[in-house]
Amino acid sequence: MSRKSDVHQVTKPHPASGSFVSFYRGLYLLAFAWIYVHRDDLQVFVDSLWRHLKTTWLFNSVYFETWWVTLNYAIILAWPFFCSKVPYFKRYQIDSSLTWHDAGLKTIVLEMVTYCTPLMILDTFMVKRYAGAGEDLLTIQKSRWLQRIRILPDDAPSLPEIFGHLTASFIIYDAIFYLVHLTLHKNTWLYKHVHAYHHEHPMLHGRVTNKLTIVERIVLVLSANQALKIVRAHPLTRTIFVPLFVGWLIENHSGYDLPWTMDKVVPFRLIGGSRYHYEHHMKGSKKYQPFFTYIDRLMTKKDSIK
Repeated sequence: MSRKSDVHQVTKPHPASGSFVSFYRGLYLLAFAWIYVHRDDLQVFVDSLWRHLKTTWLFNSVYFETWWVTLNYAIILAWPFFCSKVPYFKRYQIDSSLTWHDAGLKTIVLEMVTYCTPLMILDTFMVKRYAGAGEDLLTIQKSRWLQRIRILPDDAPSLPEIFGHLTASFIIYDAIFYLVHLTLHKNTWLYKHVHAYHHEHPMLHGRVTNKLTIVERIVLVLSANQALKIVRAHPLTRTIFVPLFVGWLIENHSGYDLPWTMDKVVPFRLIGGSRYHYEHHMKGSKKYQPFFTYIDRLMTKKDSIK
């Protein structure tokens, strides 16, 4: 990727974005307040949804999460594509020369096959173990060479469990992938053969999110899966995690610094955001955390002391 300043005209944050921070923070707080007030009704809905999902073949399939990630990627990717077609959003471009890179049907199908195949192979041979699932059924499942269905817990998660496990999973994943990402950059061989492909693009745009080698894609998915396993996240919580996770990754690679994203709403610069990740892609060093900033800032402070 070219890093010449005469090629890439990096814009300053849009001046209007600062004035909107309080407004968007207020909206988020109102949303959480509404959820708290209606928590009993929402729990009834969650319980009902879980009972329904357990009756469907698709949700019980071992391939559900792989297909769910793919579907969410395809849907959410429409957002940066929409931004690229609407003149209003040009003011939020991080780089004034940003252009959307269209992909033909053949390329899209190939990307989907390349993404799904290795993960579906893992799904076929790995026993999926979820907290609360029947141990007797899991024992039977482990005796089978090929996996077809998931053993799901009987009860739905509570709302506090959902929010707590989602938050913890993002924090844990962020720390795990920081170490992975740092290693991929610091080790010359790994960078060249595993990670460099992700940085080979004329301009950062949404589709770069999935521009990964098979090895890096598997490591990314397994890192997220491990974070969810550590907190013993319920399958329904994992289902909610996917669009949030995929959406955040696409936002980071979108090339748009929108005023209502979490890096603006959450105080103390705890979250990096798209501009933060854009700088990583441009410079190829530092800012290795995918979502948060505290480890990067701590390590930068240690380097400056040295």
